[in-house]
Amino acid sequence: MTEQSHEHELKNLRMNGDWMFVNPILEPKEINGIIIPDTDSSQEVTQKGEVVASRLKSPDDLLLVGTRILFRRNASFKKIEINGKTFLVMKKHSVLGVLYGDKAHEVTSLGSYVFLRWEFSHSEYERSGLIRPDAYRQMHYTGYVISHGSDTKEVHINDRVFFDQFCGVEKFEENGIRYAFVREDDIYCTNIPSREEVLSA
Repeated sequence: MTEQSHEHELKNLRMNGDWMFVNPILEPKEINGIIIPDTDSSQEVTQKGEVVASRLKSPDDLLLVGTRILFRRNASFKKIEINGKTFLVMKKHSVLGVLYGDKAHEVTSLGSYVFLRWEFSHSEYERSGLIRPDAYRQMHYTGYVISHGSDTKEVHINDRVFFDQFCGVEKFEENGIRYAFVREDDIYCTNIPSREEVLSA
């Protein structure tokens, strides 16, 4: 069955409540001729998909059919098969944000979620020349706000924030840049100075 046939069948569905069907977007197995090892990374990073059936609850509902979304890595969803094609069934609260472009940072957060460019710590200890281990560099819980959902109240775009390391961060990387979704309630404070600002003060 063709993609058009699937779309025709799904668009006639009338979804109940907050349920929606999502077509998972799988990462490519090959980039520039290089085969990517087939590992089960779905439980480690935020996942992508495209909404194929949804019920609009208000005119400003962003989860339209055809919208590409990022959803929680441990989202509670079921898999169903329609004419040989597998779809995910989930509720709207599992969605973290909407992708409006092709770049990783082109994301609109939903609800109480805040989308960050998650910082790494510096690669060297200050003025020592000693290299920090990669594991230590990743244990750094500050970032810059790229977008925030409509339910947030205290954060603003470009704020530098410090967040809870145990909050269950939703994360992914692209081109060596680390991104994260956190809930506003898991952000301790905003507008914290950078290390460079502290040293130059």
